[in-house]
Amino acid sequence: MSNSNNQGLVVVAHGSKLEVSNDEIRLMVESLKEQDESNSWIAEAFLEFGNPTIPGTLMDAHLKGIKTLKIFPYFTTAGVHVNRDLTAIIEQARKEYPDMTITLLPHLGSLASLPKIIHDSL
Repeated sequence: MSNSNNQGLVVVAHGSKLEVSNDEIRLMVESLKEQDESNSWIAEAFLEFGNPTIPGTLMDAHLKGIKTLKIFPYFTTAGVHVNRDLTAIIEQARKEYPDMTITLLPHLGSLASLPKIIHDSL
């Protein structure tokens, strides 16, 4: 991940009171950074019970000059957190950072490739 295209990705997870669970997300994001060549900046954020928070991470993206930011919800279902909470946070960020295009990607559980990933891990 060495380009300077002003594109970023934030992997948003629920977060846990159990810090080792949050560390799993951090490790996955570090691995993603090593593999991704399309984004100049990649970070994790937590909705609850973890740091960095989503608003804090969005502010960091803006301060780093990210102009196009994708948000990947690391959630297996599109429940209240994806449909209401995350959407509200993104809408607020769009108002705070009008020069940054923020796109909410489909959540993990909706990916067509997920059944194959599960099958291949058996």
